[in-house]
Amino acid sequence: KAIFVQYDIPDELAQKGPGGSYHDAFIASDRSIWLGAINSGMMVHLKPNALNPAERYKVYTTATDDAGPHGIAEDRQGHIYYAGLHSGTLGEIDPETDKVTEHQGPFMSGATLHSLWTDSKGNIWFSEIHGGDLGKYDPKTGHISSFTPPTPDIGPYGLIEDLKGNIWVAALSKNIIIKLDPRTSVMTEYQTPTLGSGPRRIRMDSKGKLWFSESGAEGFGSIDPETGKITEYKLPVPNISPYSMWLDRKDESILWGSDFWNAYSPFQYDLKTKKMMYYPAPPGTHNPETAVEPNNTVWFGANFSPSGGGGGIHFYPEGYTASAPVEP
Repeated sequence: KAIFVQYDIPDELAQKGPGGSYHDAFIASDRSIWLGAINSGMMVHLKPNALNPAERYKVYTTATDDAGPHGIAEDRQGHIYYAGLHSGTLGEIDPETDKVTEHQGPFMSGATLHSLWTDSKGNIWFSEIHGGDLGKYDPKTGHISSFTPPTPDIGPYGLIEDLKGNIWVAALSKNIIIKLDPRTSVMTEYQTPTLGSGPRRIRMDSKGKLWFSESGAEGFGSIDPETGKITEYKLPVPNISPYSMWLDRKDESILWGSDFWNAYSPFQYDLKTKKMMYYPAPPGTHNPETAVEPNNTVWFGANFSPSGGGGGIHFYPEGYTASAPVEP
């Protein structure tokens, strides 16, 4: 029943550089989609419901040439932010005026910004996978704060806010899950039981438990935010590398991931039955980070398309349904 719908960016707008890659996908508050072209200086705004092709896609050039937009977030004013993987800057797009600006604190020189998260107070948090710090940008004041983990060079990756306002980060390089209390700036580190687990993406379920992918340990992990206890879940197949991960919105006992070693194809793992199901993805799928709709459908990027430019993919795990109808 599953359906993959690919949105190919038109030739005249498509990224033309070698190794083109639409990395993170992000669902904005107006339900439109944003994609970052990580190997270039492009952000793509996709309106799937626009019937006029000329209105469906809009391309923004980053303020720094070849900024390498990676993680994406949105503030309370509807401004879109991107993490400059190559530029070490935090980019900001005003969709109303089309103005693009970039922000950089003194500690960000030479850093590699990776993932973004908007907290409950409207601040934009970012991880520096090379540089090792966490950062917070306040859109109201323009101030950027820096937080340095106790362990150096941990490779901060995905991040999220918990129900109490703490920031949690998956640290890829040192197999650590970090908790940061923004009120006290105290950081606590939790080592995963498996050496070389490679935690990448992190999510939270409806009860506040944190879940993360273990790309080097062929599984998933969870951490109790109250006790710090980590539980690992080994997948029942070998040679799998969960990269992105998310929870099923209809049944949180079902975990989803994308398999780095198998063309980023989505798969699901049922915690109750211990069974897996693969969904072979179209050629060129690039699914290191996903954006999940309220109706349980999923957006991710594509490297290539019939036009050669790539774009976005909308994944319907159950096919078209009353809650997830076909887009125009």
